[in-house]
Amino acid sequence: MTKFKILAWLAVMTLLLSLPAAVLAQPVMPPVFAGTATLDGAPAPDGTVVTAWIGETMAAQGTVNDGNYAFAIPQAAGDLFSRGDTITFMISDFQTLEKGAWEGDGEELNLTASSAMMMRGSAAVEQGVLGVNNVLVDGNGMTLYIFTKDVDGVSACTSDGCLTAWPLLTSDGDPTAGKGIDQALLSSSTHPNGASQATYAGNPLYYRFNDLAPGDAMGQGWAGVWWVVSPDGTGITGAGTAGADGAKGDTGDAGAAGKDGVNGGGGAKGEDGAAGADGKTGAAGKAGAGSAGKDGSAGKDGAAGNDGAAGGAGPAGKNGNAGPAGGSGLAIVALIIAIVAAVGAGGAFVMGRRS
Repeated sequence: MTKFKILAWLAVMTLLLSLPAAVLAQPVMPPVFAGTATLDGAPAPDGTVVTAWIGETMAAQGTVNDGNYAFAIPQAAGDLFSRGDTITFMISDFQTLEKGAWEGDGEELNLTASSAMMMRGSAAVEQGVLGVNNVLVDGNGMTLYIFTKDVDGVSACTSDGCLTAWPLLTSDGDPTAGKGIDQALLSSSTHPNGASQATYAGNPLYYRFNDLAPGDAMGQGWAGVWWVVSPDGTGITGAGTAGADGAKGDTGDAGAAGKDGVNGGGGAKGEDGAAGADGKTGAAGKAGAGSAGKDGSAGKDGAAGNDGAAGGAGPAGKNGNAGPAGGSGLAIVALIIAIVAAVGAGGAFVMGRRS
């Protein structure tokens, strides 16, 4: 018994000592991100691709279903990710305002983006023309704005409504200057929501949500605090807001009636008509009206025949021969003798078996 107890104790200790190693060997659970995906103030269409980036690595990808997305971000090959690494997200080709961190659990994160926002990468700022003024535009020619309520290069546009109406010009890394733009005036600042926002001459730069094509400037002069930007970094307040569409012109007079055309020539002869259908078969004739024949008269009965003569008596039969006497008694005696012989034989057999 003592030997058995020692062996059991050793088995339990081995199991306990192996548990920490097994626990430490478990991989870190990949973080899971899920939430709504909003593009241009409305739920992103079903099938829209949502991607997660860590540095220059696309860490995960999923699609929108009923306005929502969800995916896990597993460890990359070679254990490239570390706890706390910043995750940037994109809805289609547009970077979201929100960011996450690579941890061991994940979180619910609602993503918002605008089609007027820069795609992932460094923002490009160029010089465009609005009326008689040179203004700042992005690399796609979309008009850029400044907000006069911003203080010390930090955006004061922080509410969901403001960010929807005035999407940020974001930039991964330093913005780049195009023709006519002073690179020294370009920089970036961190928006209160964590996004990296491009700045020019210290002013954060924005889009207007309803500018749909290059040359649009629907946000110019909005509420007296939103202005397009000159290449020297100041707001251009002299450029008026885009005018409304003019009224439709009156309908033009109807055109004169055309002249009657020349009468056409006579038509060609028509083709012969098809043959007529066959006539119907005639009805059967009625039966003739012949008279029925009369019944014939009955014949007379014939006379009765005479009685036949009586037959004569047959001859008497011969007597049979008498059988042998005592036949039945002998058969009975023979049967008794056979039974006695059988009983005797059986007794002898039994006595022989006993001896």
